[in-house]
Amino acid sequence: MIADWEQHTVAIRSVLRSGRFRSMELGFSPNRFEAMEKDAHRMRKRAKPSASRGTAQGTAKNAQFVTALGRGLDIVQVIAAGDEPMGNLEIVERTGLPKATVSRLTYTLWQCGFLHYDPAAGRYHLGPAAISLGYSTVSGLRIREIALPFMQELAQYSGVAVALGLRDGADMVYIANSRPDSLVTLRLNIGSRIPIMSTAMGLAYLNGIDEAERKGLIDSVRETDMSNWPVHQKNIERARQEIAETGFCMVMGLWKPEVSAVGAFVGTRDGTPPLAITCGGASFLLDAQKLRQDLGPRLVELTRHVTATLDGR
Repeated sequence: MIADWEQHTVAIRSVLRSGRFRSMELGFSPNRFEAMEKDAHRMRKRAKPSASRGTAQGTAKNAQFVTALGRGLDIVQVIAAGDEPMGNLEIVERTGLPKATVSRLTYTLWQCGFLHYDPAAGRYHLGPAAISLGYSTVSGLRIREIALPFMQELAQYSGVAVALGLRDGADMVYIANSRPDSLVTLRLNIGSRIPIMSTAMGLAYLNGIDEAERKGLIDSVRETDMSNWPVHQKNIERARQEIAETGFCMVMGLWKPEVSAVGAFVGTRDGTPPLAITCGGASFLLDAQKLRQDLGPRLVELTRHVTATLDGR
């Protein structure tokens, strides 16, 4: 029963906090692949609602904020962030909420269909109401339907993956993904999360949004990741210069040593949230010349086609 539910949780990741990183099938040795999976698992174990995104604890002082609702959503986000179902004690540990509060909220969320309870294991995972919300949100974005044919064409041409994503906290979340027929490709799915500060998609997004949102995001990252801020600042400036010159930015081995990519911002005028698009894969397939002279310009042209179609031009 749990396996069936886990198959459906991918779609909800674009709406709810997930922290889930899909396996990257890049032809690595088993030991190297296992080490990457262990790293991702450690990141998931530490996953909590993003400070840059707002939590019940972080915004409860606002008079308009309903604390009980915020705490309930924090719980849903934390459960969505895990690889496995969670019991109340683990939810207490990850949220910092009192045991009695967690018990009442998980029961309520279960009764409302946002969580599913396994009585044999005494654990919760996402319920049908949460999954339905995720599917509805993703399928309701018209830009996905417009972009996918262009994305698939570029994926087949390049031999690597092309993905469209939007921001959630300090991460970019995949809402559409196209892969080539090649066996060697980056296996990230809808709902997968990648960090803004070390990926081509994220840096393209950061340099494309308006000044107020960019400042808020940068301030939040500087506050929560002060030790790495000098590196982030250098990457942001490099990406800014590249985008000013070419319309795209290039990242080689920054997020993962084995992954290289280009990214471009996707601005819209129809009320769709700001997005970014990326084309990337195994570094041994993508040298700097290929990215800079071929895939980057093609990605920029793709974004022009998508936005023109979306705007009815």
